[in-house]
Amino acid sequence: MIRKHYKRRTGMRKIRFLTGAELASCLLTATVALSGCGSSPGQLGASSPPPTTDGTGAALPVPVKGMLQVSFLDIGQGDAALIQAPDGSGVVIDGGPQDAGPKLIDALKQAGLTRLEWVVGSHPHSDHIGGLIDLLRDIPTAKALDPGYVHGTQLQQTYVKMLQDKGVKVTRARAGQRHEWGGATFEVLAPEEPLLKGTESDANNNSIVGRLVFGKTRFLFTGDMEEDERTRLLKNGK
Repeated sequence: MIRKHYKRRTGMRKIRFLTGAELASCLLTATVALSGCGSSPGQLGASSPPPTTDGTGAALPVPVKGMLQVSFLDIGQGDAALIQAPDGSGVVIDGGPQDAGPKLIDALKQAGLTRLEWVVGSHPHSDHIGGLIDLLRDIPTAKALDPGYVHGTQLQQTYVKMLQDKGVKVTRARAGQRHEWGGATFEVLAPEEPLLKGTESDANNNSIVGRLVFGKTRFLFTGDMEEDERTRLLKNGK
């Protein structure tokens, strides 16, 4: 596991790699944190705070107001990212497989989050939305982004029903949308109409692809897009 801290101060970027001992106790595969404090967004006024632990050795850095913190969680097969926005609100992008739900919930507790502002299920494969079902059951969530691709699986039906039962406001993600995430902006680059059909995996190739913007810093979240979706993005100059 690797965790990186990117610090920007007076135009100079510093990178620190964790030692082997630190890596062994780290919950995250990678953590990147930048501050919006100072004369311009993206500058860091102080070093990242020390991590807290849950008593099992897993660690998650304490968030600081005005800082964007992006944590990539170790949930096994699949993807799961926890974003702590500059205003302190939480966003989860993908949730890994169904057995990852408890890990996601534990990560939120470590981060001091009792609710989420957004959940993003990039596409309806089990290793991306499986863990979100338990998360939604236990953690109040205001809004969700969904690609609007009907995969037809029982898992997707359960996920959609959970969103409905919990009163989550669902937005169908489409290219060109911009969503404000507590001081950062999530720009939706894909999917777009008409949805791609007849590809090797239509579910993958209609993934939500988004760019998280904070000052001059960018994070790209791609779901499981394959060549067809990537070709369309490049053709459209995204």
